[in-house]
Amino acid sequence: MRSWCLVLLTAAFAAGCQSPPKKVPQGRIEVEPHPEFASIRPVAIAVLPVDSRHHELRRLVRQDVYEALFHKKYSPFKLGAVDAHIDQKGRFQGGSLEWDATLSVEISRWAKLSGTRYYLADGRAVLRHKLGEIAWQCRFDQYPVEVPAHAGQIELDEPAKAIANLIVDRLPELPATTGG
Repeated sequence: MRSWCLVLLTAAFAAGCQSPPKKVPQGRIEVEPHPEFASIRPVAIAVLPVDSRHHELRRLVRQDVYEALFHKKYSPFKLGAVDAHIDQKGRFQGGSLEWDATLSVEISRWAKLSGTRYYLADGRAVLRHKLGEIAWQCRFDQYPVEVPAHAGQIELDEPAKAIANLIVDRLPELPATTGG
């Protein structure tokens, strides 16, 4: 009986010493469309390479943004065609492409929230009209992204899709054009 009491006391003490689960922040998202976005009407979009220190995340977010744009009635150029028009200094040179705007994405922070399976992302997406004017932009700070892990390896497919959707879901859907 005495050993059972000792086991129960030890378990109760250990449970009391554990810290409560970390609260995952809500994150902050700011969207700024140009007041004349509908008249600017950028349709043909060049999705530029993502600016991030995490190579795999860069590649996946760019691909997912490209794919998600179709659901909003945009017409992004194939990524290879865009890459062929990036100069030695990393600047997009539209050349023969008939583009309306570029979409750039920067992920400035991608950090694990300790004690959770979440990472926090800070970044910005900018849709810039070919004349240089910002048509739309989105900033996100401490945006929580759940990151699954299998056998100790993190899987970035779903987190990249979540970041891409965070961006593209906030873009205005283009109104249908009227034939005539």
